[in-house]
Amino acid sequence: CRLIPGVSTFIDIGSGYGKVVFHAKMSADVSRAVGVEYVEARAKIASKIQNELLVCGPQDIGILDSIAQRKLHDCSLFEGDATTWKSFDFSHIYMYDRVFSKKTLSLLAKKLNKSSYIVLISYRRFEEWQQLGLKNARVIRSITMRTTGGQNFKAYIYVKE
Repeated sequence: CRLIPGVSTFIDIGSGYGKVVFHAKMSADVSRAVGVEYVEARAKIASKIQNELLVCGPQDIGILDSIAQRKLHDCSLFEGDATTWKSFDFSHIYMYDRVFSKKTLSLLAKKLNKSSYIVLISYRRFEEWQQLGLKNARVIRSITMRTTGGQNFKAYIYVKE
């Protein structure tokens, strides 16, 4: 279930400013890191952050070496509606879905059923996903996640069966 460097693929549905996508690529070194964000303003800010980090060399900000810059460059950020995608063919799917509407979640459940993921991390309980139509998935554990704002939320780790 772990992210395997150079092998695992990762998508963040509702990627906001791209932070989780950047971490997946730079820290876990997944072979592909993708973010899709519905809100245009957030997607633009994520792209701007990525571009600014790529323009600044390690001598400018003291953080990114050439390897980190190459990894960051490999992150793909998209503005758009993930519910219009055919499927999510990534080994690992993350979504901070606490703010998603029931309609959006239902559409995502249909896409997830068509997807070849191994691991899904969601903030929605199994019973809710079942009611929304998600099939062939089971919870293997839950963990408490702390946001940068200091809030605690329970995340559920699912595996596709």
